[in-house]
Amino acid sequence: MPNGQFEPTNWAARGDWFKARGSQSRIRLKSYWTSPSQGMHNPTRAYPEEKISKNVFIGPVHASRKEEHFVSVQVPHPNHRHDLVWINVWSDRDGRPVYYAHKVARWMILEWISNGWQDVYVNADHGGGTNGS
Repeated sequence: MPNGQFEPTNWAARGDWFKARGSQSRIRLKSYWTSPSQGMHNPTRAYPEEKISKNVFIGPVHASRKEEHFVSVQVPHPNHRHDLVWINVWSDRDGRPVYYAHKVARWMILEWISNGWQDVYVNADHGGGTNGS
């Protein structure tokens, strides 16, 4: 397994970060207002005109869900940091595992912190990510 990927049994936790697939990938991440289970497997797209750029860091993870065929994380949208959205980072919906984003290695996050980085968490009670407002 390539460095930075994760097994669904080691799914995301609060404070984790992910990185969108690189320029060689055809995969482009989409964001949703609800996780797959909350949207009854047809969640509402957040910013449907936008796909998340390649090689973008996504986080910090606020919440995560392991569904039947998905691992989804709730994170601030990379382009709209005040909005919390859900992003699918792993799926086996088509019978084979697909990593839509790679988990950032813990040592890298610790390096960011040692250089002064501080995670910022969005308070959903203040309008972030609830309905796009």
